[in-house]
Amino acid sequence: MGAVSGEVGPRYRFAIERATLDDVPGIVNVLMDASRWTYRHLPVDPEKAGVRGLLGDWAARKPHEYETLIRAGSDNIFVHRLESGRIAGYIHATAAAECVAWHIGDEFHGTGLAGSLLRRMLEEAGDSEIRTQTTRFGKPYSTFLRFGFRPEGDLTETPPPMATVGIDAVQQRLRLSRQARRDLLSGRLADA
Repeated sequence: MGAVSGEVGPRYRFAIERATLDDVPGIVNVLMDASRWTYRHLPVDPEKAGVRGLLGDWAARKPHEYETLIRAGSDNIFVHRLESGRIAGYIHATAAAECVAWHIGDEFHGTGLAGSLLRRMLEEAGDSEIRTQTTRFGKPYSTFLRFGFRPEGDLTETPPPMATVGIDAVQQRLRLSRQARRDLLSGRLADA
């Protein structure tokens, strides 16, 4: 589980680096594997394509999207790259401090990789609140809560890409306050 380079130290159990174009296939693989696992128990309309349809859409669309984002350099996308070059996890936040993706490979759950990725993203975001949106009923939601995010507002509709393929995934907006961000970065907020 070693890393080749990047920042390692008291705040990081893993080397966390800014994503490069060479990382795009690995980012998409982690996205696909994590989504397959995360969405496997969500209600699906049997008349529609379901999770398989969503993953097919992403397989076609996401490589180009991530290549465009990395080339532009406006979003913060960080990865943990194994010595083999394989991507073990990544986090993606917009310049406006919106966390839009945070995925790790199944074998890295419980290792501290998620926390290392989140801390790196928080450091890059500066002293701002962080917002995200996630499926309300599932492991990602509880993971965000463990790291200090709190619900904000009412539940929202299933996002269009998911609704189109018949997945029922009610969403919850979440916010990490500036104080919770400082607590997490200082080690005062325990992480999983």
